Amino acid sequence: KFARCPNPTIPFFAGHYNLIMGTSAPSLHCVSATSILASWSAVPDSELYSVVVHDGTNKYVDWPTKTLRATPEDATPGSDTSVKVEGLKPGVAYKAQVARQDGGAW
Repeated sequence: KFARCPNPTIPFFAGHYNLIMGTSAPSLHCVSATSILASWSAVPDSELYSVVVHDGTNKYVDWPTKTLRATPEDATPGSDTSVKVEGLKPGVAYKAQVARQDGGAW
């Protein structure tokens, strides 16, 4: 299952992939034709979260700009349990993975 936002006025629940063990899986919701909201449950002792969005290739969410970057080194992670991702292509299917950092390790 994927998030596909064909109509920005209709929220659309999407499938997901979960990299955080022992928690409920993250969800994707269409915010507009060009943005999604990824959200998940907090994980105890997590310092940061990183979100990977896949549309045929992996891209990494840069939290300050809410945009996708080509490499993880170019993307700043965040500490919230949700992030809005902007600048997406309308009608493209997206899926997401969430990873957490604990003790400086992913």
